[in-house]
Amino acid sequence: GGAIRLISNKPELDQVDGSIETGYAVTQGGSPSWQTNAVFNLPLIQNKLAVRVVANKKDTGGYIDNVVLNRNNVGKSSEGGGRVLVRYQPTDKVTIDASFSTEATNAQPNFWTPYPERWALAPLYPVDLPSRYGSEIATLVPYRDKTNISNLTLNWDLDWATLTAVSSYFDRASYYNQDSTPLFQYAKYLLGELGLSHVYNADQYIPSYLYYPGQTTDWSNELRLSSKDNDTLDWTAGLYEEQRKSSLFSEYEYADPTTGGPLSPSEIFYRRYIDDDLQQKAAYGEVTWHVTQDLNITGGLRYYNYDKDITGYTDLNFNFPLIGGGTIPPTTVSAGQSGWLKKLDISYTLAPNAMVYALAADGMRPGGANQLINLPINLTTYKADWLWNYELGIKSNWFDHKLYMTADVYQINWHNMQVSAITLDGTSEFITNAGAARMRGFEWETFYRPFNGLDITANFNYVNAVLTQNQISNSYEEQDVLGLVGDRVPYTPKYTGALSAAYRWPMGDNFEGMARLDANYVGTSYSTFRPTDPTRTSMGNYTMTNARIGLEDAGGNWGAYLYVDNMFNKLALVSTGIQTYYAPFGEAYTVPPRTIGIDLKYNFQ
Repeated sequence: GGAIRLISNKPELDQVDGSIETGYAVTQGGSPSWQTNAVFNLPLIQNKLAVRVVANKKDTGGYIDNVVLNRNNVGKSSEGGGRVLVRYQPTDKVTIDASFSTEATNAQPNFWTPYPERWALAPLYPVDLPSRYGSEIATLVPYRDKTNISNLTLNWDLDWATLTAVSSYFDRASYYNQDSTPLFQYAKYLLGELGLSHVYNADQYIPSYLYYPGQTTDWSNELRLSSKDNDTLDWTAGLYEEQRKSSLFSEYEYADPTTGGPLSPSEIFYRRYIDDDLQQKAAYGEVTWHVTQDLNITGGLRYYNYDKDITGYTDLNFNFPLIGGGTIPPTTVSAGQSGWLKKLDISYTLAPNAMVYALAADGMRPGGANQLINLPINLTTYKADWLWNYELGIKSNWFDHKLYMTADVYQINWHNMQVSAITLDGTSEFITNAGAARMRGFEWETFYRPFNGLDITANFNYVNAVLTQNQISNSYEEQDVLGLVGDRVPYTPKYTGALSAAYRWPMGDNFEGMARLDANYVGTSYSTFRPTDPTRTSMGNYTMTNARIGLEDAGGNWGAYLYVDNMFNKLALVSTGIQTYYAPFGEAYTVPPRTIGIDLKYNFQ
């Protein structure tokens, strides 16, 4: 996977327009959902200054039944926010865009318990779970998030080049949690086996949860200069810098055994604080040489330098074997790295309707320090991991642009992998570097419009992602759960594919009908490297089918749509996993059951 860049529609300088959309949906075995979106564009000075306002609100119903707390349809979420965008164009060569967006989320945990029988203590805590969408977590503390993003962008046409300056500020406050009840149930069992129950009382921490209130700010700035279109050379050069500051509390808190929520007032019996600072700088350049009308060669370089400091302390602790201990004074660990990233891209036009290309590029992910200040010193920091990507592909169109086809083969070599590991005592999960992997794959995509009104799209992806170097360490985990050469990379299905068809047809002079059918297949993947890992789980291997029909005004002023998602009510495991101490009965995130809904929209200008 990679980063996805979302680009919002900019204000229009010459016309007033807007739209309103609303929808309502019902999920089988769950509670209803609804959403509303509104957009309004207003020129303040014709062809000079305009503002665009966007607002959204979405409530998603839950479909998970918690048998411990005797609550149905948990997993609900509420999201709402908006954006204000301003565009100022004082001349035809200068454009200034400013924006502010805010988004707030309040959501319950939306995973369920897929493997209660795999919990070692299951016989001591028998719970009758439904076959699907049943949860036995003992706490239900909402996840909350508030994110604000401000951005200012200048584009200046200098005649010989275009200057772009971008400044962005990101501010996020988040509050998430993890049920720690199973951890203390384990402790209670072990203390009983060792005859120490009279020394340490685990019952006082049942139920309880780990609470993580945190704050992150990120200020990034970029200055970029790009040449105007040239018959021989095109170039881009730029500078980038980023300052990110994060603070995070980790708190054990008692939970209300009846509601699963926090006590009022809250009671904390453990608290750790982590401060994480990252400073990153980069300079880059890219040149494209148009060797001939058909042959283009692009080369790029990027120099990066980053420094990361993590400071933490524990000021509230509790006396309990393995889990608790004494307070820890402020401690600081640092990590940093610098280097070069490279890119080479060669493209050749075989014919007016076909182009082939070859690409080689490397990339890196910064290293850092684990936010666990009581780790052994040799496990505290982790290094950057990096990869090389090699790709050969073709892009073509046929039959007077009725058929578009693209295909490519690729290989990615992933070195010094950043992976999750667990300390030998099983109490702490952290990031370390171990092993190397290779991903070889093939991608194919086509779009076909046999006649006006009918669009058919299809894609297929194959990837064989395996380790090429053993993950060996004497400092963490048991050796039989570390990946070996040939083991598949977790959460990476070998096969995925999609097929869709959309048809539009006139209904008299004033209306237009539409219908769309989508089918998406996701192959099997696994949560860990080793087939012998006792915590390994599988996911995927499902086909999701969605359909939509609608009626629209021929002028595009309004539309009404009826849709169904997960038409055949498939159990679609998107992500699964087992954590020995915090989620011993597993966590499963799934596509919601069959959902039927209606959407209405109205456009005006």
